[in-house]
Amino acid sequence: MVFARCLPGPRRLALLVWLLVGLLTLTVTAVAHAQPSMSASVTFTSGGQAIVNFSASSGYDYQLRGAGGVICNASNCEPGTYEVSADTVRGGVQARYRRPGQAWSGWITLSGSGAGFGSGGPSHPRLAGRVTAAADPTPADQVLHYTLTVTNTGRMNLTGVVWRTDPALGVTQRPVGDGDLAIGDTETVTGMFQLAPHHLPGPLIVTVYLDSDQTDEILADSVAAALMAPAESTPVSTPAPAPTPTPMPTPTPAPAGPRPGSSTLLVTVVRSAHAAPDVHLAHNIANLRVITAGGDIVYCDFLAHYLRTGGLERWGHAISEPLEEQPGALTQYYQRGAVDCTPQGGVWSVLRRLAWDFIGGGAYGAPDLGVEPHLLSDQPGTPFGPWGHRVSNVAVDGTRIGFLDFFDRLGGVDAFGYPKTDARRDDDPAAALRIPGATGGFIRQYFQAAVLEYHPDNPQPVQLLLLGDELRNRLYPDRAYAAFASFNSAEPLVDGQTLVLEAVVPG
Repeated sequence: MVFARCLPGPRRLALLVWLLVGLLTLTVTAVAHAQPSMSASVTFTSGGQAIVNFSASSGYDYQLRGAGGVICNASNCEPGTYEVSADTVRGGVQARYRRPGQAWSGWITLSGSGAGFGSGGPSHPRLAGRVTAAADPTPADQVLHYTLTVTNTGRMNLTGVVWRTDPALGVTQRPVGDGDLAIGDTETVTGMFQLAPHHLPGPLIVTVYLDSDQTDEILADSVAAALMAPAESTPVSTPAPAPTPTPMPTPTPAPAGPRPGSSTLLVTVVRSAHAAPDVHLAHNIANLRVITAGGDIVYCDFLAHYLRTGGLERWGHAISEPLEEQPGALTQYYQRGAVDCTPQGGVWSVLRRLAWDFIGGGAYGAPDLGVEPHLLSDQPGTPFGPWGHRVSNVAVDGTRIGFLDFFDRLGGVDAFGYPKTDARRDDDPAAALRIPGATGGFIRQYFQAAVLEYHPDNPQPVQLLLLGDELRNRLYPDRAYAAFASFNSAEPLVDGQTLVLEAVVPG
């Protein structure tokens, strides 16, 4: 101001006006952009929802958004609680503010680095498990002891964590430790199973299911199978194992011309996945909750079975929705096979149907081509089942084919059944099993539920025949399946949705 007194009157006045305007401008700017106190916390719930708790200073307007969408649509979002889909808040929660009547600030990130967030969005609660067991059970007591390691692989703390094995093993639900697993924590539990004569020789596959208060029941993410292959010298009380570990009952042949009806089973979707590679293959694969005619609640976990036993590579795409093909049981068809959810010894399980038996194994009026006991390989491999056949990476004639690696990777016996031949050329004079009308000269291996082919010029040389398509065509001749909604394209299912399934009515 001393400098201002030295200036002539008009200049002094102009300078004073300029300084005053500048001070007012600075004052207004400071008021408009003073940041209020704001915070937001996010809690992820089961069912794909998220709870956003927003708190902030009074006297401002607010707007809220997540990277996946708007949290609050109003021009002024009040502090409080908002329930949105988990996808909305992927990447975190952002807010902006303003004094009423003034410009909005830029967006400010309030949360997104805590539990539940990741680079790809909120990580839903997840569990992973791995089962390990000794290569041979203790011969003295014939008890299989195995260890289950459970890890919280999601980004939120879990409570009520439990496990159970495949229902066929008769193990009820048990807690994992005290039931609490923090992010990244691991808990180890042990189990045991009394081996019966029909379980030997192995393998015995132990499938583990995991659950928590924050999840629907899911199959352990990682490989969850303990393969037991006891030595032949292991003493058992009676000889001769059953031909299959969990044989499907042979369906009663239905008269020609099946037609659709309505199932009386009460079915609810627990978890589902929809795929539509083309208009003819738009179908769901789902885990289902079923109330039987007797009022029992059972689970048909088609999706869990599909993922555990090789998924798309093993089964191909679904070519039907689940339907009640036989009274009181559900069936789903895939391009490369079919599976049934049916009671076995009073316990419901999803099992691969022995599809080859409907073509060359005597089921449903098919010819029984038997097995090939005189065409055995001397190549290294793993024997499975009662017929002396082995699965090998090398065919009878010495061609390297990779069948054993493919078999092990996609679920083994649980997905393919036992081998009824070794890997050999269909045109071998000693070969008795052949696909009617199939191109000859290929190396093939026939299993109860699948047929493997070797295509040396293909980038993926191990191929599976489309036994599911073949089976559907045989059981629904003259395209009778086209009259069923179950075999036509389907819209995506919604978790929690109630279904009215079709039932097959004999024509």
